[in-house]
Amino acid sequence: MTTAQEDFMDACREGDLQRIKQMISEGNVKVDHTALFMACMEGHLEVMKWLTTECKLNVHVTGPRAISQLHVACLCGHLPIARWLVTECEVYPDLADITWTTPLYFACQDQSLDLVKWLVIDCKADPDLKTIKGVSPRYVARGEVAEWMAKNCK
Repeated sequence: MTTAQEDFMDACREGDLQRIKQMISEGNVKVDHTALFMACMEGHLEVMKWLTTECKLNVHVTGPRAISQLHVACLCGHLPIARWLVTECEVYPDLADITWTTPLYFACQDQSLDLVKWLVIDCKADPDLKTIKGVSPRYVARGEVAEWMAKNCK
């Protein structure tokens, strides 16, 4: 990877939209879905929106293991990004990766109560969908997330 490309990825990771725009206009960087994943991991919704509208990056493209932007948002606890992906971009909330792991599984693993509540209540995500190893989101939930699921997910 070139220094310019590394700087571009840093700008995506840092959410520096002005720098991203400048680097793209200079034409020294390759704009691909890695940039979208970097912005997603760090919770930079505005960068994601810009990359999808101006650079025509597709939020439905998955990474290794068929991990989606929604999986990443849930793993990192970014409810605003998850909400945007499902409501605006029509990403399926129970989308499974190659190990059948769902975004809800990652939200439970991250102990993101607000994200878990939103996925279960608003998106009707299934807390009993099991991974290829037979483990459900309900099983990996701990603490207040596990308590909430026990009371609200019959």
